[in-house]
Amino acid sequence: MGNDIHFDLHISISTITTIKSDIAPTEKVFIWAAMNIVPTWLGVIIASGIMAAALSSCSSFLQIIGSSITRDIMEQSRKKEYTDQHLLRASRISMVVISLIILLIGLFQPPAVMWIGYFAATLFAASWGPIAISSIFSKKVTKEGAFWSIVFGFFGVILGESLGMFGISLPVYFNPVIIGLILSIGALIIGSKYGTITIEESEFQANILQTPIEIDEQKEMNITRRYPAYLMISGVMIIMVTLVFYYWPINMN
Repeated sequence: MGNDIHFDLHISISTITTIKSDIAPTEKVFIWAAMNIVPTWLGVIIASGIMAAALSSCSSFLQIIGSSITRDIMEQSRKKEYTDQHLLRASRISMVVISLIILLIGLFQPPAVMWIGYFAATLFAASWGPIAISSIFSKKVTKEGAFWSIVFGFFGVILGESLGMFGISLPVYFNPVIIGLILSIGALIIGSKYGTITIEESEFQANILQTPIEIDEQKEMNITRRYPAYLMISGVMIIMVTLVFYYWPINMN
């Protein structure tokens, strides 16, 4: 639901600027439109849909935070054996602490919550995107390549975002996430030339896409596989339409 809402937001927000271009703060553009442009009943539905998508995303991210702290940090540290009760308690405490921090940020600086989300999304895309795809479909990725890909992707986004603080304006095709992706992919290719792939890693990678499926589920799985392709095609179409009918006309004036 969240991804569908995001597609609609990007398209509609660009049209709202033609009606009122001085909405402040800019983070409330869509809320302003829901309250002032459309009928009240439709504005309530729109605002409720945005809230539902936000709550869904927040709950998912909180679960990821709790799981990352317990499974990826505590269990992998190997310094202490943790029981399931310890891990569950730590997961709950971490989610409560993060929730309180975000609540305080939202109370004192509401727009910052959205920008934190955008910034986190770019970090995920740049630092984890290339390795997430290549680790599934490539047989040449090594542990060293994966590590440096994440590091360079992370700091590439940080560097791109930091340039704006020093008054350096980058063209749209050098967005911080693009800088991070380029550095991440380059580090992945170079880093994978070093290190070795163990037999266990090779076997795991070979079987990672071999999902056991019942005969009755094969048809449903074929239908499910079509949706990522539809999303990618629609994403490219949206980029092209926005470029031709919004970005170019604005920059030509």
